[in-house]
Amino acid sequence: MNQEKAPFSSLARVYDAIFADVEYDDWCEFALETLHSLGWLENPKGTTMLDVACGTGSSSVPYVRRGLVVSGADISADMLEVARSKLPEVTFYQQGFLELQLDKRFELITCVFDSLNNLLSLTDLELALQKIRAHLTPNGIFVFDCNTPLGVTDLWDDNEFMGDVTLPDGSAHYHWTHQALESDLGEVTAQIWLMDTQGALLEEFTEIHLERGFSPAQLTSALHKAGFSDVQLLEYPDSAPVTDQTPRFWGFARA
Repeated sequence: MNQEKAPFSSLARVYDAIFADVEYDDWCEFALETLHSLGWLENPKGTTMLDVACGTGSSSVPYVRRGLVVSGADISADMLEVARSKLPEVTFYQQGFLELQLDKRFELITCVFDSLNNLLSLTDLELALQKIRAHLTPNGIFVFDCNTPLGVTDLWDDNEFMGDVTLPDGSAHYHWTHQALESDLGEVTAQIWLMDTQGALLEEFTEIHLERGFSPAQLTSALHKAGFSDVQLLEYPDSAPVTDQTPRFWGFARA
């Protein structure tokens, strides 16, 4: 029987297998090279960093390898369970964007893989950026990526994403479908079938995820409202300026 689960709950068991090809290391390199070219971060080693919406910790791994002092935060206990097993040396906090409240500040905060798009209103986006700004040291840096309205309403070819992955105790088939609900709102239905080593069905579940797209102008305005003084928006991986046709962009902002 298919059960509907909360976003990023049961999915944690198969998330890393499904997204094994995500370019986390390349994203990290792009971010650090951009910060170096801007003159904002000459030597990242030893930099204190918070990875917001870190999920299973895969986005944190490249920074740990490069010698940054990394912490992570995510709202999902299930995703953090995987992150803690992967990176036992990293401190992880179960906190989401809107309730972020730690007793420390960081020189660098990151938020990648479209995580800001899980904020479904401009009001929530502005509040989240205020929370992030409050956790940065003077001249601290915020690095993020974001889908534009175009990006969340035209997400994949044929509006579906499917396949099979091998797990330590069996396998899984996944079938994700996407539909545009509004001009800047997309809905992803993630269906997962878990099988044992013999291929017998153990469990099936569905998670429904909503993403709102934000334009470069909206992000820039919200960042300035939150107290960021310098904002740079670029396309990945060529660092081209963003345009009205950019589906996804990277942002670099300094407190």
